Amino acid sequence: MFLYLSFIFFNNWSVLFGCNIMKWDIMDSHFPNAVFLSNSLWNGILPLWNPMYNFGVPHYANIGNPIYYPSTFLLALLGYPLWAVGVEYCFHVLLACFGMFLLTRHFLEVNHKENSILFAFLTGLLYGFSTVFLSNAEHVMIIISATWMPYIFLYVRKYLEEQKIVYLLIAGGVTGLSIQGGYPELWVALFFTLIPYFLCYEKEEKILKRILSAAYKYLIFAVFSALAGAIILIPFYKVSHLLERMG
Repeated sequence: MFLYLSFIFFNNWSVLFGCNIMKWDIMDSHFPNAVFLSNSLWNGILPLWNPMYNFGVPHYANIGNPIYYPSTFLLALLGYPLWAVGVEYCFHVLLACFGMFLLTRHFLEVNHKENSILFAFLTGLLYGFSTVFLSNAEHVMIIISATWMPYIFLYVRKYLEEQKIVYLLIAGGVTGLSIQGGYPELWVALFFTLIPYFLCYEKEEKILKRILSAAYKYLIFAVFSALAGAIILIPFYKVSHLLERMG
């Protein structure tokens, strides 16, 4: 973790110290929304409606924008200063590196590979500093989605291997975080990708039993994920017929 922190600090010190600022979408959309959230909370107002955007929008149902996402919400309680944007980005790069480290190490250890920690560390580093994170630094929703994916795949696999429901609960909770702050198209794509993933690591050998067992476990995972993301999914469903891409 310390080595990951060192790499992240070396590459992003100018943003963290305020010598530089993030650009484009993260400043045009995420930052003003987070400031609006912060100002509302500090004035004792629950920010359900934003009258300053597109002649008024339901702020609480703005899916694809991290309104209730934990790091944004906590930083909003501090006033969401300008440096918070860079801190959120670096924090998620750190989480992404560590998540891919855990996933890779688990895969290598299950397959009895040597030097698993070294290769896992390098894989985590390559993931956190890949073009997904570098070229999408402005798209906070994509960063959030990519951050939590390794954890979702890790805990889904651990559940399928050990049959401990706590792992499926963790996977569903992490997916809920991705839903709360991530990019909608990416977590929808994630659910499709997990279908063959559940089938791949299902222990039943007979085809029909394998499909039915995987489908049952997938359904439980989907329910846990929906419950964890309900704070944004339910409001969005209620107002979705009023929303469109350009307002």
